[in-house]
Amino acid sequence: MSVRMIISTASIATLMAGVSACASTATVDEGEIAQATEGYVRTGETRTCLNPRLIDTIDPVTDSAWRIEMNDGTMYLNIVGGGCNNASSDFTYLQYETPTGQLCRGEIVQVVDSNGGMFAGSCGLSEFERLEPVAGAE
Repeated sequence: MSVRMIISTASIATLMAGVSACASTATVDEGEIAQATEGYVRTGETRTCLNPRLIDTIDPVTDSAWRIEMNDGTMYLNIVGGGCNNASSDFTYLQYETPTGQLCRGEIVQVVDSNGGMFAGSCGLSEFERLEPVAGAE
């Protein structure tokens, strides 16, 4: 039994290393970023956390590039680590917990199927980059 435990622990460690490697080397298509920032200019100003009580909507424009609109109209871009399979589908919703009371870089967001409540995937948030509306686009 102890041999099985050692193998399981080793397998888990290997799996976690693989997941970390995939997440850190994941690239986002520039077209996805362009789609998520349409009508906006990236400012380069980032925040590590957002107050979830002040978030109006989280719009996964693509599975990897999300727009977050705050109650005051401020917009942010988040390029999620590894992409969130089916996050942009009309048949899924996002679910997350905020143990610190803030939605922060590194938090895991789950994608859940709307029809059956089945877990469809998950991904980690990156920093939130503020977006400004393109002049005359408002």
